[in-house]
Amino acid sequence: MTDLDRSDSIPALGSFSMSALRARVDALPEPSAASSARTVDRQRDFAGILSRRFDRPGQVADPESEALDAARQLVSITLVQPLLAQLRATSDAAPPFAPTPAERQFRAMSDAHLAQEIVKAARFPLVDRLARDMLSRSAAGRAAATDREVRH
Repeated sequence: MTDLDRSDSIPALGSFSMSALRARVDALPEPSAASSARTVDRQRDFAGILSRRFDRPGQVADPESEALDAARQLVSITLVQPLLAQLRATSDAAPPFAPTPAERQFRAMSDAHLAQEIVKAARFPLVDRLARDMLSRSAAGRAAATDREVRH
């Protein structure tokens, strides 16, 4: 007789009460500050993948950091993410190891997050070059706009 065969190892659904459930939830340990911070960072990453931007309170966005973020996103979306998608598409895993429908549904978001992490960790020279080009073009654009305002 295994543990699964015994009736006392798996409680019946009717035996749970809301008060017992609340007591079990209340008994769970409180998350640490570090795990809470990681959770918030992961939520911001997820929101970024969904194209929502969250500015951190008290943080002033300077043009250099905005250009660097834009360059990272560009490289992530146009270079790394398609490579990840192609790698996943060529996988011929056997049915027990093949992705489930849920995994296939969220594959694009997973690839987007992984691509962002790869670009952030790898420090590609391409990202730095794109950021410099964006800054120089924006500076040239601001100078041209200022010249037009002075002339009028």
